[in-house]
Amino acid sequence: MQAFEDALNMGQHKHDAYAKQDSYNWFTNDTQNFTNICWFASFEPDIIRSKFNELISNKTIRYTKIQLKWLRYRWLYKQYRQSHDKVERRKILKEIKSIGGLKKTPEEKI
Repeated sequence: MQAFEDALNMGQHKHDAYAKQDSYNWFTNDTQNFTNICWFASFEPDIIRSKFNELISNKTIRYTKIQLKWLRYRWLYKQYRQSHDKVERRKILKEIKSIGGLKKTPEEKI
């Protein structure tokens, strides 16, 4: 399953980190979508979720420092886009710019 591959991905690009977090959320949030996909694939949802949690416990699924920085960037950027207060936006932008070690292409820069 693609979601397992995304969860196991140790890539350092922002898209790797975002896909990993989205897959993590998909496995851990009790949604009808997760249940339906498992049943359609002839898997027991509780067993799949249990296996996922086992992979987290034994640190097979883990985040790199760069991935965690990308996730922080993503969260802050969402806050920045939602804010309509100039002072708050400047504060968020300053925090975004303080995240070190991320390589962005010119079109990704704020």
